[in-house]
Amino acid sequence: MTGSTDVSFIKRGVSSFWRGILGLVVAIGGISLVANFAYQFFTGEVVVTFVKPDGRGYVFNIENQSPVDQVIKSFRVVPDTSQKFVYRVTKNIFAEQTKEGVSIPGGNESYVPAFEFKELNGVTVKAKSKMNFKIPPLSSREYLAPESAMMFVDYETASINETVGYFERLLADIQPRSGKKRVRYFVSENYWSVVNNDVNAVKVACRDNDLFAKSSVCD
Repeated sequence: MTGSTDVSFIKRGVSSFWRGILGLVVAIGGISLVANFAYQFFTGEVVVTFVKPDGRGYVFNIENQSPVDQVIKSFRVVPDTSQKFVYRVTKNIFAEQTKEGVSIPGGNESYVPAFEFKELNGVTVKAKSKMNFKIPPLSSREYLAPESAMMFVDYETASINETVGYFERLLADIQPRSGKKRVRYFVSENYWSVVNNDVNAVKVACRDNDLFAKSSVCD
């Protein structure tokens, strides 16, 4: 009887031991999973990058590096209105000499179609995925192209998951992570370069083009 009790006790002890080990493994795996999710949540962002010019427009890429689906709440291309831009004429046109100077076909005033781009608003970008999109040209005139210009790309994203979205809003106040982004681009010869310092578009054009440097704008 005594030997039987000892064997039963040993079996129960071994069984409890392995259940404990299994529980520990599951617990460690769960902690690891949560830690990995948290790490990706804090380090994974929604990133917008320039890809290439396409006709008169531009191809960009948006990548969701986070572990949760993100919705684009707003996306805008905004000219830096604090400075002037330089555009070049891409084909022969007939200009008119007036008392005020030279007038080009359609008048000397134009607008930036890219500023009206809102097609990304409300679009969902899946977790760990990316997609290309195209924004309109920087001039409504087909014969004008930006030679030297400063642009901002402003966008805001939020998690589809309500719980994660709550923490995102909470963390936005202490700034370890924010869904609002502003990227500053210098546009030259239809190529968009990210810049973090102050760049004057007119001064760059005067520096890089010796013919333009002789104009009164560069005096």
